[in-house]
Amino acid sequence: MISAYVNNGRAYDALEIYNQMRVNAIPFDASTILNIFSSTSMIGLHDSGRSVHAELIKKPIQSNIVIQSALLTMHAKCGSNADANLVFSTMEERDVVALVL
Repeated sequence: MISAYVNNGRAYDALEIYNQMRVNAIPFDASTILNIFSSTSMIGLHDSGRSVHAELIKKPIQSNIVIQSALLTMHAKCGSNADANLVFSTMEERDVVALVL
């Protein structure tokens, strides 16, 4: 559902579903995180994206290059060059997305 909302430009609705998942302790996966980073990027809600990142750190989801690139993109699109640089500098491997941003 979150992916469908994001793909149709309904970022606020995607965030609402994610918040309901959190309130109801419904586990999320990497796909959910990628879509939430996309939704926060779409509407420039950097604080929300940072909150999701903080939650991601606490969860057993393995961060990989795809998640790191999505996080980097979110920070860049929200105008936080400092956070984007921090993510970039801590990436163990970099893909085209990371190098182009």
